Amino acid sequence: MRKVFFATLVLMLTLGLKAQHTLQFNQALLVSSIQTVPQNTVWKVESVLPSSNAIERNVAYYQSPGVGSFAIIVNSNPIYLSKANGDAASSTSGGNFSYTSVSGDGVLPMWLPTGTTLAASTNIQYISVLEFIVN
Repeated sequence: MRKVFFATLVLMLTLGLKAQHTLQFNQALLVSSIQTVPQNTVWKVESVLPSSNAIERNVAYYQSPGVGSFAIIVNSNPIYLSKANGDAASSTSGGNFSYTSVSGDGVLPMWLPTGTTLAASTNIQYISVLEFIVN
């Protein structure tokens, strides 16, 4: 009898709980210049796309790693994402660079609330962002 009562109580409590808000996917964005997260939305920064200058300087990555830092600007503050991870792609011409990722120490993905500003910075051409409407 006790177990049935406890199970019923737990079931009633879990059915009665409701999240404060829900997120609805709105659109995917490529951010380059400074943009602000609109009202009633949140942004999820998924990844960054390097500038062509960063890749061109990194053709011989396997010989001399280190394009240098990659950075984005959040609320006028630089957020450094570390160095590129990549390797030379094998080809007949040799030395082609295959860009694999930019990875920080747990920096991405990053959630940004309404009113936050975001812009591409050092060695970054675009920032890949998913926008969600907060219901």
